[in-house]
Amino acid sequence: MALTGVVLILVLLAYVSLEALIYDPVFGSGPLSDVLGVVVPSLFVVAVAPLVSYRRRDAVAWLLPPLGLLLTARLAWRLTLLPYRDWPPRPEEARRCRRAPVGADEGTTLYQLEG
Repeated sequence: MALTGVVLILVLLAYVSLEALIYDPVFGSGPLSDVLGVVVPSLFVVAVAPLVSYRRRDAVAWLLPPLGLLLTARLAWRLTLLPYRDWPPRPEEARRCRRAPVGADEGTTLYQLEG
């Protein structure tokens, strides 16, 4: 869980610091600065989303920063738990996914992507 917090803090620091240090002084504190401020977090979502069963187009959620923050928190959580993937695969991932039952508890299933 600590790694999730670290990933989330890094994305948020990039969001806040780029906006405060670069975009606001260059473009002023207007709408252009706000839109440019979400570029780095959106690139994070684009890069990580396919690994954790989300779509790249979900990066659009950063146009509403609270929603983007929630999505990024969930992506960071799933990214840090990737070896213990317990969420079901997306339909397009299903053919490359293999179920791996865990221990004596048959209710717990982990999924492993092949290839």
